[in-house]
Amino acid sequence: ESWCIFIQLKIAEEFPELDERYKMRSWALKLAESLYAAVTAENDDNGWSGRLAEPHWGALATMALAESSKYQNRDKYYEFCKKYFSELESPDVSEDAYALIGAMNCALKFDCEFFRQTARKYADKIIAKFVE
Repeated sequence: ESWCIFIQLKIAEEFPELDERYKMRSWALKLAESLYAAVTAENDDNGWSGRLAEPHWGALATMALAESSKYQNRDKYYEFCKKYFSELESPDVSEDAYALIGAMNCALKFDCEFFRQTARKYADKIIAKFVE
């Protein structure tokens, strides 16, 4: 679960005493590796439920992997996230919102113009929908 990874890492960062007690960062990073294996699997039998290619799940995976990249596997997580957003065709404004969440965190963690432009693209799509 992408949110579990992201939130555990944030809590571990903000409250080191909780991380020390519960090993939150360690568990989150193990879960991140499991998530990475699932999102890069060649088939749908990856042990995870959900349609990982769709932003509702996949873009949140990029959010979690980008957050995890601070501690491990920066290059492979970056490559996955870039490939994901390069190929993404979001079907509606709801999915655009999830894509925005993932792209924004990638932009923050990878400090990359590609992700900044991607986040801006989804923000613009959402705003355009509101002003229709």
